[in-house]
Amino acid sequence: MKILCNSFSSWAASLKAVTKPKNKENNSQHMAAAKHRHLLCDACIVIFRGLKYPLGPGTRVTEHLGSVEQLHEGIKIGCAICDRLARHLASKLVRLQNIEQLRSTYDLNDYDRPGKIKFVMYWGAQNNEVYQLTTNLNRLCRQINSSFDSAATFQLIQGWLRNCLDGHQQCYQRWKNAQEFQLPTRLVDTGQSGSKECRVVRTDSGSISGAYLTLSHRWGQSPFLQLNSHTIGNLTTGIPIAELPATFRDTVSIAHQLGIRYLWIDSLCIQQDSKEDWIRESPTMSHVYGFATINIVAGHAHGPEGGLFSTREFPYFGYFTVRSAWDSRWESNADYLLWDKVALEDDFEFAPLTQRGWVFQERLMAPRMLQFGKEQVYWRCSKLFASETWPQGALSREGKSLRFGTDLDDLDGDDTMEVQPLGELGDSCTEALSRGPIAKWERLVSEYSRTELTRPEDKLVALSGVAKLFQQTFKDRYLAGLWWSSLPRLLCWRRDIKKEQEPRVRPKYRAPSWSWASVDGPITFTTTNMEHPSMTNPLRIEYLITGVDGKIDPLDGDEMAQVKGGAIT
Repeated sequence: MKILCNSFSSWAASLKAVTKPKNKENNSQHMAAAKHRHLLCDACIVIFRGLKYPLGPGTRVTEHLGSVEQLHEGIKIGCAICDRLARHLASKLVRLQNIEQLRSTYDLNDYDRPGKIKFVMYWGAQNNEVYQLTTNLNRLCRQINSSFDSAATFQLIQGWLRNCLDGHQQCYQRWKNAQEFQLPTRLVDTGQSGSKECRVVRTDSGSISGAYLTLSHRWGQSPFLQLNSHTIGNLTTGIPIAELPATFRDTVSIAHQLGIRYLWIDSLCIQQDSKEDWIRESPTMSHVYGFATINIVAGHAHGPEGGLFSTREFPYFGYFTVRSAWDSRWESNADYLLWDKVALEDDFEFAPLTQRGWVFQERLMAPRMLQFGKEQVYWRCSKLFASETWPQGALSREGKSLRFGTDLDDLDGDDTMEVQPLGELGDSCTEALSRGPIAKWERLVSEYSRTELTRPEDKLVALSGVAKLFQQTFKDRYLAGLWWSSLPRLLCWRRDIKKEQEPRVRPKYRAPSWSWASVDGPITFTTTNMEHPSMTNPLRIEYLITGVDGKIDPLDGDEMAQVKGGAIT
């Protein structure tokens, strides 16, 4: 069903009233959090003492820990750095009790990587960079509650959404450009805040309007409540919210906190035992996620019963401050805010859910994303990437806003460039082309190829929403994962897979052999190889290969989805 855009505008106005802060946040509390200091052991405090650069400005590489015992001692007294080093080892499945010899060094670098402290740990034959702390005093941090569903966390989420609706022109752009938006065929009606029941409703009755949230989650291995021919009666009549899986219940809680009544959850809004329903609904995912107010992402839940809200392990040393006492002629001593950029990126970008193929598209299409990680809650929209410890977004030492993950926000940027003679194609040309829409498509496909699909035949379908957005922007022909205008370039892909990873059984047909979608496993494009830019320059390839054309035979009439044949000439 289609609703005029002004219905969204009226909802946005009402939402601003719902999310209005009950009391103003005290900046002095943030300042106190930013100045919060943690105890450091003798081995770690020495990093910030003595001569900062004994050999002059630049880089200082120094021995840090010399044994497992030293690391244990640091953990015992509550050293923030030792604690995080141990956590990083655990994340790499390295157990301290299994390490006989361990040593670490730290690299303090203000020359080409300002404000960065890198720790490298050595055990046995292993040599791993496990921890990277970045100094940053440009924005204030805040302390976080032990529980994800605390009142402070909900107020923070409301604030992010309110600020986005009020002041982010980039985020509102897709609504401004669209004359109307389309509701999904079905939604979960959670009722008013405090309601104890929910039901699945169809939107074609004309009585449904307003905003909705979507949910990205892992299905897991255990059976859970789904919409099918056996459950459709109860689900449309209404069931207690308490009977929903934990992740679904938590999403309802967020919806009620935000004053949003409707949800879209794949397993409850697509009839799972109806192939016809799946064929009809799967091509609409670009609209389902693109018109959602927020996409809720259950980043670390391994199934629907995992839930969004968990109790964090404390003490949480995501950031802390240290007062330096360097004997330095080049700079004065100050409070240094140290935070673990690597852990933040890992928690957001490499959560278990991000390995699911369908979720790759879901995270890209949504105008706003609220991801529940293992350590923090994250917000991402076109304007802001933020977390609980960095509610206003973190800045690098160079003053740039940090942003993790791939996005589609710069698709409408200018990609025009003057075509140069073959002999004049140089590195600057290659660099310019590496920022264009086709280069972005190559990066997206390379990342997508590293995800997993329960049904390998969904390879093209699960990316069709992103492909449709590209097509709307650039008006190009789509050929089973490739674009007609850049066929010579996009045909230069290869599998990035080891011999022992070769599948024993040939996959079921899903794309022509010249398409990257025909194979399993990660792929890369030759034109992204910067080791030999003159040989892999995209313009050089397109100059040498001309007159290439192609056609496909779609399986169900949708050229952006699954195909049953195709050819190039």
